[in-house]
Amino acid sequence: MKNLAFPLAALGLSLAATNVLADDLSDVIGGWVVDSHTCEDYFEERIEIRMKISQTKISYWETFCDIRRTKRKGNEVDLILLCSSEGSEWEGREKLRVLEPDKIYRPEADTTYRRCE
Repeated sequence: MKNLAFPLAALGLSLAATNVLADDLSDVIGGWVVDSHTCEDYFEERIEIRMKISQTKISYWETFCDIRRTKRKGNEVDLILLCSSEGSEWEGREKLRVLEPDKIYRPEADTTYRRCE
C-alpha cells in the first residue's frame, strides 16, 4: 500500500496543476483584435491584427506558441511559451494585463486588444 501512495499523490498534484492553469487563463481565453480595429476585421481573418488564446496555446501574426506555464498576479498573467514561426523555434514569455472583462493589454507590443469571440 505504501508504494501506491506516492504515485497517487503525484497524480493528484498533476491534475490540480492542470485545473489551476485553466482557471488562471479563463479571463484571457478567446479571440482578440487590436483595439483600433473592429471585430469585423477580426472575422475577415486579417491575421496581422488578431490574437487567439486557448488554455494551452496562443497565436498571432505567423507565430504559434504552446503555453508551458502561467503565473498570475492580480490582473496580470505571465505566460512561459514554446513558440514557432517560419521554421524557427524558441522559448518566449508573454505578459498580459486584463483591463476590463473584454479588454487586455500586451505590454511587449504596447498594444491593447478587444475580445471578439
